[in-house]
Amino acid sequence: MSNDNILVPVIHYQDEAQATAQAAMCFVAGTDGFFLINGGKGSRSSLLRTALNLAEKYPKMLVGINHLGKDPLDALFHVADLDMLWTDSADIDETETNNRYPEQVMKVRKAFHPNLLYFGGTAFKYQRPVNDLEKAGQ
Repeated sequence: MSNDNILVPVIHYQDEAQATAQAAMCFVAGTDGFFLINGGKGSRSSLLRTALNLAEKYPKMLVGINHLGKDPLDALFHVADLDMLWTDSADIDETETNNRYPEQVMKVRKAFHPNLLYFGGTAFKYQRPVNDLEKAGQ
């Protein structure tokens, strides 16, 4: 895996067979990994089980999940030993002076999943717009 750029396509999870076939395509294409995203086709447990099976099958690839619409803190408790977690919302609100929730998420991540790459969205589709990007980024 290159230190400069990585490519991790999104697989919209429907079932284990479909995800396994698409993960094989990612492997053959030489991507660095992939995200499995639950679009409502399977349960949270089947998504996680499939992701863990694929991580075992492709140990040199990054494997991540997105439980669409799930709270970041809750999602951290359903990521097991995967490489990446993506949440559509990191629940960052730059207008609040005491915005502790993102700090809690990062503390849990560091305590339980110190090597996890966490991607938390801000102003992502269907969310409120961010007026102060610098403050939100901090």
